[in-house]
Amino acid sequence: MGCDSPKPQDIVGKWLPDEHSPSVIKNVFLPKPVLLAEQPSFVFGPGTNFVMQNMPDTLVFGPGRERNKIISGNGKWSVGKYAGSEVVFLEFAKIDGKEITSATQIQISKGPQGVVLYFWIEEEGGERFEFVKQNV
Repeated sequence: MGCDSPKPQDIVGKWLPDEHSPSVIKNVFLPKPVLLAEQPSFVFGPGTNFVMQNMPDTLVFGPGRERNKIISGNGKWSVGKYAGSEVVFLEFAKIDGKEITSATQIQISKGPQGVVLYFWIEEEGGERFEFVKQNV
């Protein structure tokens, strides 16, 4: 993304799935599909705090670590690079009310429609679960 790299102010706000993100997560690594009964969301605060709600753990932690659960959590966030890609680093303090030391990242894409945050549903380069920033 070069000189157009996202800034923290591009991330601050509430993010919801875009209209093309699936309501059922099907993944070859899952024993069964995950139904999203409630809308997943992220709220990134102007400091470094974030809140995540109703997120499939397979999206957050990738194949192999999931328990086929919907999770919510909070912690600290920052913008950076991982493996050459722009990302939002998520360092969890709590998941489902329990203190935890765990971290992951959500990918950033910046295009004509603006900034999009996304997780890969299966393998990198395949289907994406995308979030768009809500205008308040």
